Amino acid sequence: MPAYSYAAASKLYILSYHDLKEQSVYIIQRHIDFVQSTNIPITSLSKRTHDTTSVTFVIENATPQILRKIAPIFQQEDLPLTILIAFDDWRKKDDLSFLTALSNVTIGIYPMANDVFHEPSIFTENLNRAVSKYRETFNAPPEVFAFPQGLYTEDMLAITQKYSFDALIGQEKGVASINDYKAVFPTFRFEIDKNSSLEELAMVLKTEPLSLMDITPNYTLSKTPHPVLGYTLTGDDEGIIKCFSNFSGQIKEVFQIKRRIEVRPQLSAYQRMEINCSLEKLDRITGEATWKKKGFLFQYVPGLNLQDELP
Repeated sequence: MPAYSYAAASKLYILSYHDLKEQSVYIIQRHIDFVQSTNIPITSLSKRTHDTTSVTFVIENATPQILRKIAPIFQQEDLPLTILIAFDDWRKKDDLSFLTALSNVTIGIYPMANDVFHEPSIFTENLNRAVSKYRETFNAPPEVFAFPQGLYTEDMLAITQKYSFDALIGQEKGVASINDYKAVFPTFRFEIDKNSSLEELAMVLKTEPLSLMDITPNYTLSKTPHPVLGYTLTGDDEGIIKCFSNFSGQIKEVFQIKRRIEVRPQLSAYQRMEINCSLEKLDRITGEATWKKKGFLFQYVPGLNLQDELP
């Protein structure tokens, strides 16, 4: 199983919004205003620039009614926006027609959510269908692909990398590397009723990424309840790593030998576990503490057929 690396010298904060409601319009406007007050540029996910720190706004599978209210906010200020659509949920072609007239908008696709439990051949079939629907509607290939529920096997990742997507989006929490075109980008997801305050957004924009290499495994769907997460700290990142899960708080099964770390979570069947690892860094002059973080995601599916090679 191949390992991968993660470093974000040029940082990209992907702010993703889901479960949108009527009040979402007001909250997203406040988030835009706050980001602009920090002087961090707002960029397009598919046309991001290198060697800079930037923010990208992503709307996940909102209804046409909600999109018709949110999109004009970005249009009026000429700000880029990425919209993710599960094309099988949009039954009428007329629902998509208004999107073709929007400027500075990137439309991303993802297949049906239950694809994550299918064989690679079925995932490929549904992905091809979504790509075809996109081409039919917009007369161009899609630039962004999002994994349903942020879940994928090595097979699914390999399949998507055969397409010419500019960006792949997952649901692991963290700062993305703006220069990485093949890795699955982490995101900061906002649920309007739970974690959409300006204080929460301010904390996100202060997050610094861990620089890692030799990360394994390269999937979020696990066929075992005991996955072993491993990675190596690189660059100036060194010290004691602490990892926390959304179920058990601090994970005790974290083993560290110098810069190499292994995390051994315990998963129940179909349990979706988010793991967030952090490292405290002290400024050598001021002594001020900064937390560098990287998130991971696993879901255990009994009987899942993870193959070493594509069929």
